[in-house]
Amino acid sequence: MDKKLRKNILKGSAATTIGTISANLFNFLTVMVLARYVSKDDLGIYVLVIVISNMFNILGGFGLDLTLVKNIASKKEEESQNILLPVLNISAMGSLLISIVFIVTGRYIIHLFDDRIYHYIWYILAIFTLANYRDLFYKLMQGLNQFKQYSIVNVSSSAFRVFVLVVFLLVTKINIRVLLILEILCTLQPLAHQLFVIPFKKYMHIKPTWATYKKIIGFSFPLYLHDLVDFLTGRMNIFIIAAYLNLASIANFDIARKAPIALSKMFGSFIIVYFPNLSALFSEGNKKTAIGLIEKSIGIFSISMVFLVSFSFLFRHELTVLLFSSRYAGVSLAFALLMLNFFMSGLNSLMGYAFTPAGYSSVPVRISSVGAVISIGLAFLFVPIYGYIGAVYALLAMNIVSIFLNYSFMIKYGINPSVKSFLKPAVLLLIVPVSLLFNGQFFLPLNSLLFISILFLGWIISEDLRSTLGLLFSYIKKYNWGKTYYNK
Repeated sequence: MDKKLRKNILKGSAATTIGTISANLFNFLTVMVLARYVSKDDLGIYVLVIVISNMFNILGGFGLDLTLVKNIASKKEEESQNILLPVLNISAMGSLLISIVFIVTGRYIIHLFDDRIYHYIWYILAIFTLANYRDLFYKLMQGLNQFKQYSIVNVSSSAFRVFVLVVFLLVTKINIRVLLILEILCTLQPLAHQLFVIPFKKYMHIKPTWATYKKIIGFSFPLYLHDLVDFLTGRMNIFIIAAYLNLASIANFDIARKAPIALSKMFGSFIIVYFPNLSALFSEGNKKTAIGLIEKSIGIFSISMVFLVSFSFLFRHELTVLLFSSRYAGVSLAFALLMLNFFMSGLNSLMGYAFTPAGYSSVPVRISSVGAVISIGLAFLFVPIYGYIGAVYALLAMNIVSIFLNYSFMIKYGINPSVKSFLKPAVLLLIVPVSLLFNGQFFLPLNSLLFISILFLGWIISEDLRSTLGLLFSYIKKYNWGKTYYNK
């Protein structure tokens, strides 16, 4: 991979990574409070409300987020200057349409899961509408390479959430209505911040034509289908658990996936930089360098995740009690398996993000469709048998198949990285099953020894990890965080 490109990616990643880590610390404080002060049934209702809001966000998003990033990041002025206004117009129409449909049919949809949710229909619509624009503006900042501003908005939003939660704890009892008011406030705050730091005027003065709308919709439609399928794959398990089990099982599943979700946000701090640079390379016709970027990214991600997945399995009981509370100690195995699932999901993302900038935007939806059938079908089969952990087994099966499909399509279109980039680090995970033989504090010394061995072997086999970490830390140290970020 070109040295200059690596420096640019690491400089952007340094800002977004620091911001994401800081934000995750605040978010985990929120999770720890919720796990200790909110009942499992109340937390289950809250999770369902947020999942429904997210579903509407996807339905009203029309796949515009990646379309916006690709065109804003383009070197061609015609693409970068003509994209923002039509995207905002389409998004507004989508939000209005989804809201009207939900107001008319909401009672019948919610009856499938829990009738109590209908009391919070207006909260759902408010959260959905605000989150739709917040997420779209995050993508706009990504395409504009506003990585430092992105991090500041992210961190301030998470800090604001903790502050408001503490205030509510001091003045009132935390219940569902209070949690949803908190969610609305914590969605509105970053949106207001984004409106202040994004240079909208530069991209809003060109009047879009119908040809522009047609082009955007044509490019976004396969991405929209991919987003829909991806939502079904990742969130349908919540609805299946709600249909077969109870609210406490929803809470258990949601708590088990909190750490993987936090890691996915940290991984997103790299994707924020990875995708625009990959798009620029393919736009310039620099296919060889693009493949090098994919290969190096997969290699570094794989060895890093081997460390985290190993740690999660070896110390799963201690981690669940420490991060959440003793009443969630029973989710420790699900927590460790979901960390492994995140590893495989990240590999799929790194490969899958290559298809859109390379001009094959229909490939991700084809792979996601197969994955959705596997995940949803197995969840319907496994959840009644194994409980909420059956949904975890279904996700693991889906991601294993998706890895093979992604790599097969990359070979087909000639953009495939070397298989060694993720197979060599993954071999170290063979040590992890040893941990399943041991339980309890008595075996902590042995598990610690196993983890140290994995760290040592990983450091030896990965030269890319050693060189990249050295370069990343040097940029973090030199980064000028004191400079004002309100310049446009």
